[in-house]
Amino acid sequence: KLINGERWYDTQGNLIQAHGGGILQYGGYFYWYGEDKRLVKGKSAGDLYGVSCYRSRDLTEWDYLGNALPVNHEEPDHPLYYKKILERPKVLWNEETGKFVMLMHLDIPDYTYASVGIAVSDHPEGPFCLLDTKHPNGYESRDMGVYQEQDGTAYLLMASHWNSCMRAVKLTGDYLDFTDSYTYLYPLVGKCESREAPAAFQKDGRYYCITSACTGYEPNEADLASADSMLGIWRSLGNPCRGTDAAVTFHAQSTFVLELPDGRKLLMLDIWKISDISDSRYVWLPIQWDESGIPFVTWTDDWRAALDAAEQQN
Repeated sequence: KLINGERWYDTQGNLIQAHGGGILQYGGYFYWYGEDKRLVKGKSAGDLYGVSCYRSRDLTEWDYLGNALPVNHEEPDHPLYYKKILERPKVLWNEETGKFVMLMHLDIPDYTYASVGIAVSDHPEGPFCLLDTKHPNGYESRDMGVYQEQDGTAYLLMASHWNSCMRAVKLTGDYLDFTDSYTYLYPLVGKCESREAPAAFQKDGRYYCITSACTGYEPNEADLASADSMLGIWRSLGNPCRGTDAAVTFHAQSTFVLELPDGRKLLMLDIWKISDISDSRYVWLPIQWDESGIPFVTWTDDWRAALDAAEQQN
C-alpha cells in the first residue's frame, strides 16, 4: 500500500528511486522513470547514478527493472558524466519509428549548460543511448516536461531564460528534434512569470498545465494555466490546490500527470527532503473537477482509494 508522503518500496523491499519522473503506458504495463538519488545522502546535490525504471500492472506493486540510462564515469566532458546534472526524465513511445525516446534536463553544477538530452532505446526498460543534447530553437532549457497527443504529436515544456519564461515546443515526428512551432505558457498568463516543474494534461479539448514557482527544493504555491491548444494562448486559473497546506502545494512539487485509459487523471508530485534527497517522498493526487469544469486537487493519504472512488471523466 502506497501512502502519500511515506516511504514507498519496490517488490524487492528497496526504496523506490524515481524522483522528478513520469510514467509511460505500454504493453499492458506502467513504466515509471525517474532520477535515482540513492547516492545523494544528506545534501541537495551529489553524484549521478542514472535513470531508474520500474514496472507495474496496477500502479501499486512496482518491480525494479534496473538503470535505464547509465551515467559516464570516465569522460568529464561527457554530458552524462556522473558529476553533472540530470533531472526530470520523461519517456515517450514513438509508434512510427518503434523507438522509446527519453527526454531529460542535462546540466552542469552551476546550471549554465541548460540543455535537453535525447536518448533512445528499442525497449521500454532500456538501456537508453544518449544521441544528442540540444537547446530547442536556440534557447536554454532547464526544468521540463512532455505532453503527447492521442495522434502521436508530442511537445516539450521547458523553463528558459533562467526560468523567467516557459515555452511549449512541438517535437519533430521522430521526437529526436524540435520544430520551429512554439508558444509561451508564461509570462502570457501575466501574474506568474517564473515557473518550473510543468505537468500538462487535457480534457474535452481544453489543455492544462500545473507548474511550480522557482524556490529550489522549498515548497511554494502551484499555478494552473489553460489554453485551447498546446500552442495556443495560455491563461492562469490560479492555484489548483485546495484545503490545508494548499498554499505550499502540500509541501510538494509537480512533475507529471498520468492520464489513465478511462479518463481519470493522477497528478504526480515530489516532496523533496533537503536533508537527504535520496529519502525524498512521492505524492499522487487524483485530479477532480469543480462545478465550473475547473480541475483541482485536494490532499488524500491513500491516493489509490481516492482514485478508485473518483468519478470517471471521459
